[in-house]
Amino acid sequence: MIVSCDGERVIMYTGVELVTGKTHMEPQAFGPPKETHSEGEKLAITAFALGSLGAILTLPRSRRTTIAAAIACGAAGVTLLLLKASIENDVVRAGGVLMEVHFTWSYWLSFLLFVLTATGRGYLFRKASSVPPTTTAAID
Repeated sequence: MIVSCDGERVIMYTGVELVTGKTHMEPQAFGPPKETHSEGEKLAITAFALGSLGAILTLPRSRRTTIAAAIACGAAGVTLLLLKASIENDVVRAGGVLMEVHFTWSYWLSFLLFVLTATGRGYLFRKASSVPPTTTAAID
């Protein structure tokens, strides 16, 4: 994510920095720059946790874990959209119309992977539930 003002980059955060927080130098009018630390975004932490849970739940092969992984990845995708809206609102509130937020390819790739995983897991769940159970017939 890149925040810019009038076309000039002000600050840049990676996905990891959105989750863990970031320490950066803030210029001062008089004196040396001041070191500030921004905490991790709660929505980024939530999306990371849901995505990790979804990834773990894809390993065992059962109907329950398949639908749980689909739900977790779908919720992670929705959380990423909420994170984007929250950051954009914060930047507009802080800087007005001059500030602009640009989400990089890695954000959109993460979102796409969450959506594809949720859709794929949902498809597998539906496919598994539509298969009739196998029965064994006694042979005389």
